[in-house]
Amino acid sequence: IEDLDIETFDYCRNVVRSINPLHPWVNMSEREILESCKLINIDKEGNVSGYKYAALLLFGTEDAILKYLPRYKFELLYHKISFEQYNLNLPDDIKRYSDRRTLRCNIIMSYIKMLDFLMKYLPDKFYLPSDGTTSRIDLRVQIFREVIGNICAHSDYQPGFGGYLEIFYDRVITRNATRLIPTIREGLLTLDELGPYTKNPLIVRVLNELHFVEDLGSGRRNIKTYAPLYYSESKIEITNSTQFEFSITYDKVYNNVKTGKVAGKVAGKVAGK
Repeated sequence: IEDLDIETFDYCRNVVRSINPLHPWVNMSEREILESCKLINIDKEGNVSGYKYAALLLFGTEDAILKYLPRYKFELLYHKISFEQYNLNLPDDIKRYSDRRTLRCNIIMSYIKMLDFLMKYLPDKFYLPSDGTTSRIDLRVQIFREVIGNICAHSDYQPGFGGYLEIFYDRVITRNATRLIPTIREGLLTLDELGPYTKNPLIVRVLNELHFVEDLGSGRRNIKTYAPLYYSESKIEITNSTQFEFSITYDKVYNNVKTGKVAGKVAGKVAGK
């Protein structure tokens, strides 16, 4: 139990209390929460014989995660250029990122920090639903909480390949190691082809209680619903292999700033300059 972070348990209690004041976790001990989520191995006499790796990933301290899973991490990168400009790899753009953070904290704390990172660098867009409500919706949260939840819930944490979140002026890309399964083909996919198969059910169960991930299938619906509202010409590209890559071209809000500069560089490169 010393390998698990008490502050993460307290955070989870506060989250579920805000959703449902009568949620069972509110008055549970750390062990009771773990036991309710099937994260403890218990012998025939009722004694704890060990905690599952999912417990470490969800609630572990950084020191414990470093000890047992030394290559576990999430890399967050912000590039102050467009995706196209980044791929030109020009000398003027030698600084490959403008902000970088490496997260080695548990999945729950990493989820929060990844969402904060996205909110810091993605442009906000005012949206008021047409159902008569007076409360605005943050489209970034509606779209990208699903994307981040996917990294956390469906990564294969055994190979040691970290999860990656990269933000460009016009695109967000995530990459994570994953396990290929027979029900989802390898290669290019559409959102509709992502089935309801849960690769890490113990992790998903906890994230679902926190409303970090939605019920099966609703995450896809949220992305399909809100991405066009955030930017009408949004484009989603998904590649399924041993590395799962999700890409969404989300905006051209900086076009007036970058188009002339990038176009000139492209023309110069084509001309051999």
